[in-house]
Amino acid sequence: MKTIYLVRHGETYFNKNGKVQGWCDSLLTETGIAQAERVGKMFAENHTTFDAAWISDMGRTRKTANIILYQSKNQALNLYETPLLRETSFGKFEGGSSEGMWHEVGPVIGRPDFNDSFPSAEKILALEGIKKLDTLKIAENFTDVKVRARRLLDELKNSGSSVILLVSHSLFISILLRVIGDFDADHVPNASITKIIYHEGHFCPEYIGKVEQFK
Repeated sequence: MKTIYLVRHGETYFNKNGKVQGWCDSLLTETGIAQAERVGKMFAENHTTFDAAWISDMGRTRKTANIILYQSKNQALNLYETPLLRETSFGKFEGGSSEGMWHEVGPVIGRPDFNDSFPSAEKILALEGIKKLDTLKIAENFTDVKVRARRLLDELKNSGSSVILLVSHSLFISILLRVIGDFDADHVPNASITKIIYHEGHFCPEYIGKVEQFK
């Protein structure tokens, strides 16, 4: 059996300013740093010892993970960076207005009312519209990200570790849960924790997107 704690990175300046942040990056805000510290202290209170810590190859996940490991007294653990944990690529929209991106995508998918407040389940389906609009040809749709998610799950299955910290991104976490078993996460807050148990060939979330005390 494996226990996986899947954490979204702390708040960044792009998050705070409503900017699209997929494969581009920005620093954690003071709030984001405090959020990561809170998560690390909660792991320490629960005496959680990790065997491994996996992150995307982004500065915001690296910073979040390092803070969590330090605060939880797991700082001797080396980080394993993998692009499999990256956020969805939003192509030409990276760094622009998040609200503007979803507004532009709306008519393409037959939803002119689409906006940034829509739940993740609907944003996942709207990724097809982003890919159609992307002149850079690097945006990912649901199918593209599912491939990465399945590869990640295969690596986790084959890992020799039993308690694993993963630090990733909001929409990727939502897609990973959909791949695991059609679990929907309407919103994955910054520095929230999703606990997943792997047992006898199956992944199953124990809870999703917790920001308060957990076990």
